[in-house]
Amino acid sequence: MFRRTVPLVLLAIGIAVVPGAAQTTDTSAPLTTVRDPQALSVIQQAVIALGGFAVAAQIADATVTGTIQPADGGHLKAGTFVWMDAPPEFRYEIRTVDATRVFASGHGFPANQVGARARPLLQHMATATLPFHLPALVLARELQDARYSVLLVGSVVVNGALAVHVRISLNTDSVSAAVTPQDWYFDSSSGLPIRVEHRLPDNHHANDCAVEAEDFSNFQTVKGLQVPFHMTIYEDGVLQGAATVGSVNFNTGLSSSEFDLAVGGAQ
Repeated sequence: MFRRTVPLVLLAIGIAVVPGAAQTTDTSAPLTTVRDPQALSVIQQAVIALGGFAVAAQIADATVTGTIQPADGGHLKAGTFVWMDAPPEFRYEIRTVDATRVFASGHGFPANQVGARARPLLQHMATATLPFHLPALVLARELQDARYSVLLVGSVVVNGALAVHVRISLNTDSVSAAVTPQDWYFDSSSGLPIRVEHRLPDNHHANDCAVEAEDFSNFQTVKGLQVPFHMTIYEDGVLQGAATVGSVNFNTGLSSSEFDLAVGGAQ
């Protein structure tokens, strides 16, 4: 198994991906786009439950802060985080007792930084990284983008609740098909998302992926948008810890330079 070379802060939750804990995605399968009407309807109802398309469309940028609580036996470390998004740009920072780690999109030149040292990453690392902590923004964008495949999988039970399972992926090329698959689970009563599973790719081998999951709870309304203030985090089915949101601020006018690091960012 290839040694994973992702940043220790990844996909907005600061999770360290362990070498040898990967799931390989088959990139040889035909690239097709399927827009299942039933699945599209499920996502549409979810976006409405989360505040609606008009509210989501008004969010130009977001800053989310909070704390990470590690689980026993996991590889998360206790710390604080600041997650900044102005889709498709992002900057995810976590501070622990031993280091500050940053993962930034860099306007097409993603990079990560540990302490004072920054290094560039390949583009698919940014492609795989979406603001899953703001599910309304992700789902609204993917519903309105005809390039995304959306497929109804069926009904399952998640944490004791009946849920509808929908799979989403961007199959425009083999790399995107490898790193973008998402499995969403929506509460059959409220329509809100209760879990998302998505890919954590290796920097040098896009089809070498671990699977991360976040369980959403404690939704609170922020400027008309439903935001989960608690996320339980898993990697390849193993509990890693939880992220608790302390504050959410929208449309503060984030500077474009926030999303660039000294190595790999726009100059």
